[in-house]
Amino acid sequence: MADDKLAPKEPGWFSKTLEGIGDALKQVGQFLLDHAGTIGAIAGLLALFPTPLAPAFAAIAIVASAAALSKNLASEDFRDSLMGEHGWKAGLTAWGSVVGDTLGVVPGVGILARAGSEVGLAAAVAREGGEAMSLGSKVTSFASEVKAVNWDRAVDVATSPSKVRDWALNGVNATANVVSSAETAGLLPDDGIGHDSTEATKAGVALSGAAGTLGTFGTDIAELAGSIRL
Repeated sequence: MADDKLAPKEPGWFSKTLEGIGDALKQVGQFLLDHAGTIGAIAGLLALFPTPLAPAFAAIAIVASAAALSKNLASEDFRDSLMGEHGWKAGLTAWGSVVGDTLGVVPGVGILARAGSEVGLAAAVAREGGEAMSLGSKVTSFASEVKAVNWDRAVDVATSPSKVRDWALNGVNATANVVSSAETAGLLPDDGIGHDSTEATKAGVALSGAAGTLGTFGTDIAELAGSIRL
């Protein structure tokens, strides 16, 4: 009887339920992180179609690219690959991933910069009229501008004359990322000619759109810099 009193209590059903939910959420989070590149590629492809969900898909693509970039750079093995410590092939694959994920994040930074420039311009106009925008007004205006700029960009891309080419390239990229996810899940070998071809495809697609992406980004940053000087 004395031993029974000293024995630790078994967790109740509520504690077990919470623990189960926590474990499930961890597994879901890890899955999303492991396959962030694929999620971003598929969302990027869907963002090319002129639907009301295009801005949401564009935002998902940007966030997923940021998650994939952060996950890779947090890995010591990945950083060693960037430094060429695992051979030239692993180095090229790592740098291809960095370039692709960075170019996936750049449009999001550009959207924030463009929205910031619009808020800066509005604040300058208010000052010229003898008024000042409150912090709350600036935050609200910034959120509205982010939504508006994201929508405009999504519509521009979805209705661009080059949309057929973009659909093709992003379709190939999404397919290559699905193959990478299959490798991560152990369904396909993560080395050999198949793996190398997949990584080369992803890098090639990323570089094909680099000039346009960086050009738009440069314009956005210039607009932000101009609004700060007002």
